[in-house]
Amino acid sequence: MDAMIGKARLANVDGRRFQLRYFDTEAGREVRVSTRSLDKQQAGDVALMELMIRIGGVFKGRDAQRRCRWLRKNDHASAALDRLVKRGVCSSSWMHPSGGKGGRPSLAYVIAPGVAEMNFVDRARMASGSVADFRVIEPQKSVVYFVEAVGLDKVKIGTTTRIKSRLAAMQTGSPVRLELLGHLDGSTVTEADMHRRFEHLRLHGEWFLATTELRAFIENTT
Repeated sequence: MDAMIGKARLANVDGRRFQLRYFDTEAGREVRVSTRSLDKQQAGDVALMELMIRIGGVFKGRDAQRRCRWLRKNDHASAALDRLVKRGVCSSSWMHPSGGKGGRPSLAYVIAPGVAEMNFVDRARMASGSVADFRVIEPQKSVVYFVEAVGLDKVKIGTTTRIKSRLAAMQTGSPVRLELLGHLDGSTVTEADMHRRFEHLRLHGEWFLATTELRAFIENTT
């Protein structure tokens, strides 16, 4: 969990636990980080820190308000940034309007040196003021499946993380026997690629005509 920098967002799991979800630019995927001992404020402070690291440079209260839905009120944004200052995550200073124009100075915040280079767990504990056990929730492995409606020359191309239970659920609502022809590792992106590849065979939705071409592909690929 050393390099995870991305677009942060806060997600309520069940009213008690909160997850930090953001797109990991290093791994090219969405990462979910969970802990059972953080409250919403602590999880939000971690998400705010990650956002500041991603953006870089000077960060102001209005930036937090605009980008973090849980900090829409000005006093909430200011309080969150002040907590990060007290915990050593960032520093603050008064910034005066540029160009010699009038106007009130505003507080500007900058991530403290070395924080962005810390491993994720250490900086998350720092931002939250907690020694909680942060952990990455790895997504379940998904597959793209090819299921034939026997006797109808139709093949369904779909995605699931539980092939056996998915097939059983489909069979319950099917008037004909369904047979799994094969499956391959992949996500909804892979599924979409398969749909585009066999668009000329599409009957409706995820069902395709079971031609020799499609059967040969399944036999040689899965």
